[in-house]
Amino acid sequence: MGILIAVSAALSAGGYLWGGIDFSIGVALGCLIVGLNYLWTRAVVRRVLRGEGSKGRVALSYLAKLGLTVLVLFLAILRFGVDPLAILIGVSSLFVSVTVAYAFGALN
Repeated sequence: MGILIAVSAALSAGGYLWGGIDFSIGVALGCLIVGLNYLWTRAVVRRVLRGEGSKGRVALSYLAKLGLTVLVLFLAILRFGVDPLAILIGVSSLFVSVTVAYAFGALN
């Protein structure tokens, strides 16, 4: 999680240097969305591995997560005019974090 936070901060700072404060806010929003999705998914997987909860509850949790994510992205882009490219860069922070962790041997 620490690597994800560091990568998110670096991407947000790069977004500020490249496109200004509005672009940086969009990158930070994308990072926040992917970070919260990661935490939510981790919690659901832990419950499943412990044998807690039914299949229906797991499916409902994933549907709720997807619906909430879509709603936030919809409002951010169409209602508040956040740059979709900035959000896409922020959402890529999870991929960049995994790549960095793998490169430095944190996943071995």
